[in-house]
Amino acid sequence: MSRPVRIHIPGATYLIHVRAKPDVVLFNEETERRLFLDSMGEAAQSAAVTIFAFALMPRSILLFLRNGQLRLSNFVHRSLVGYLNRLRVHQGIAISLVQDRHREILVEEGELFFHVLRRVHLAPIIGGHWSNASQGRKWGEISTNRWTSFPIYTNDLPAPQGFDKEVVFQRFREMGAKNPEEEFYKFIIEAVKHLEDDILDYIVAMSLLGSPEFVARYYKGAKGKWKIPSNLNNFRNDFKDRQDRQRFKLILELIADEFEVSEGELLRPRSRNPGRKYLVELAVRYAMDEQGMKGMGERFHISGSALAHLHHSFLQEMKDSEIILNRFRRMEQMLVEHLPSY
Repeated sequence: MSRPVRIHIPGATYLIHVRAKPDVVLFNEETERRLFLDSMGEAAQSAAVTIFAFALMPRSILLFLRNGQLRLSNFVHRSLVGYLNRLRVHQGIAISLVQDRHREILVEEGELFFHVLRRVHLAPIIGGHWSNASQGRKWGEISTNRWTSFPIYTNDLPAPQGFDKEVVFQRFREMGAKNPEEEFYKFIIEAVKHLEDDILDYIVAMSLLGSPEFVARYYKGAKGKWKIPSNLNNFRNDFKDRQDRQRFKLILELIADEFEVSEGELLRPRSRNPGRKYLVELAVRYAMDEQGMKGMGERFHISGSALAHLHHSFLQEMKDSEIILNRFRRMEQMLVEHLPSY
């Protein structure tokens, strides 16, 4: 099946599929997988990507995530380049490992979110010699495999940077689960007992064709491959820059009103106003320009690394405090309702 058209939607969920070149193995040992996770975590922080699941197979990589403002090709490129650089230090040499074009599959929100989440964790037993294996052997492989994100959900392994299992647990809570960790565990077990047709074929078809609702939400203005003529590149860049500045101004006004503080105080480098953290998080998600954290840091008069630290620390605060999380979600909803459509 042909590769789906890439459609960049900030804040949408995607399944990323990276494949090795013919006769090449991506990961030969445990250390190499750890090197990739380190690189992936750094890239996720830089691009404001939130990862929900991963599977690092010998010849392919599956990542289920929510993107930020930047295109996902930026995140994938940084992850792979960082991995190759680490391999060069570890082994002394590094060769090109992956095919040039990764798959970037837009995943419709709703029930499909759970199906894709499960498919990534079932990756070790999909196809090959596992097709006719017993349920016990399949479950043994899933439960002991250290190179999917399953052990992170069962608290057997620490999470890399950019990984957020609490978002998934919250979805289980919204469905009425009193113990989301247990529900997730059962969710995977049931899939091993009743292994169904590969969901990848379905979501690729959805990305290529789409249900009416899917098309209405995601394909508006992007119904196929098209390129902007070179003589319009300057216009496109100027328009994108104006859009980012307008979004940032809207976010700044929203936070200033919410916390009853001046806009100048929120942008002051050493400001301790609590609204500054909310401003950083919303700006990273909705007003990031092509320069990434570095460019956004200039708006706050700090370095890109300092901004990334603020972003990461606030994500942790939201995990630890239901009050902060709910307040952020309320302001995010207010922002979305007032964002102009382009």
